[in-house]
Amino acid sequence: MKKNLSFLVCALLMTSLYSENNTTPFITAEIKGLGNDTVYIAYRHVEIDEKTFSISVRSVWDTIIAENGRFQYDLQVYGTMNVHIYPKKTEVFNTNPRPFTDDLYMRSLPSRQIFLVLEPNKPLNITGQIEGTDYISYKVNQESFSADFAIDRENYKELQKKFDSLTVEIWAHTIQFINIDSITKSFDIRQTSTPLHKEQDEIKEVIDEYKLSYIRNHLDKDLSAYYLQSQDSDTFGVYYPLLTESVKKGIFEKELNWTLSMYEGRIRSDSIRRQYADNTDIGATAPDFTLPDLEGNLISLLSLKGEKYILLDFWGSWCGPCISAMPKLKDYYNTYSDKLEIVGIACNDKDEAWRNAVEKHKLNWIQLKDDESSDKAKNISTRYAVKSYPTKILLDKNLKIIATTQGAGNFRQRLENFYRKLDEVLK
Repeated sequence: MKKNLSFLVCALLMTSLYSENNTTPFITAEIKGLGNDTVYIAYRHVEIDEKTFSISVRSVWDTIIAENGRFQYDLQVYGTMNVHIYPKKTEVFNTNPRPFTDDLYMRSLPSRQIFLVLEPNKPLNITGQIEGTDYISYKVNQESFSADFAIDRENYKELQKKFDSLTVEIWAHTIQFINIDSITKSFDIRQTSTPLHKEQDEIKEVIDEYKLSYIRNHLDKDLSAYYLQSQDSDTFGVYYPLLTESVKKGIFEKELNWTLSMYEGRIRSDSIRRQYADNTDIGATAPDFTLPDLEGNLISLLSLKGEKYILLDFWGSWCGPCISAMPKLKDYYNTYSDKLEIVGIACNDKDEAWRNAVEKHKLNWIQLKDDESSDKAKNISTRYAVKSYPTKILLDKNLKIIATTQGAGNFRQRLENFYRKLDEVLK
């Protein structure tokens, strides 16, 4: 399930290490091995419109300096707030003149950080220890979700450390080919399966299974609600009804309701898609459609039938893997434009966001926008049984389907197989 997030980055004045007034800091910490290191703090407040189920996230970055392993931090807490605390000495590429200061990267390395969910009027005290440069063990000394999370992460500590070390290896490999500015834009930059990715996928499966076991045995814990949101949609559908009412109405109530609405919407859409499932069978003739391009001209699939193969790319400006796949699409388009026509079909997208993404990423092939009708049966993505993004469908010169791939499951391997088939027909 994809979450459509709009980020509002706010400015924040530096919080001094020791407050000059008598108010109690919201976070106090003593971490062995921290010394006088710089500490990055990123916090995010998620706001969900319960009428439209749209999400906005206020994301704030700050830095403070620890003193003899101790630091304090104060902030206004309204609603629940996710906080990530990351010592500089555990930072990836911290010798680079442009160090990583993007909370996506902090959240991508859970073993190297302290993760808290703050609640109003509930200050937290933390004690812990930095173990080498790749793990922080800590405990939260007040009964809370954050305390439960800190305890439970120790149960899959070694798996998380290995997963994160593989992430760092992938980043180190990727950074050889792209600049520091672009690497912070998307994690899944390389779209081919590698032994590192395969090993990560295997570790993730074990971690996810552990978390699912926790959910089964702790249906009365907020931590189960947190873990459940990272499980696949079908698993969410099975276990959400089993959570106790206190958890459903707990600190993750809005997030659970949002995920539930997405799940229920997917079930409704899947029911409609099943009517069109045969449309994308290999060998089937692709359904015709007519959609507007950037200039408002109506373009039909049938009008493109001719001397070229056609690659339909169902994507969205909101979809990270879609955007990170664009450079490879550009390579194929530039190399085989005499044999291949690419048709981008933007889905679930705002008009302005779609146009901006096309311009920003210089997508020079045909760009169309799917019908945004509330009647899912009218959407081209529904008629093509698109379940996840990006979905790519390759058509021969007679509009027969010869290859497909969808952005779910073992996406990297299936995308690699798709491009192998594309190479086969174009060369």
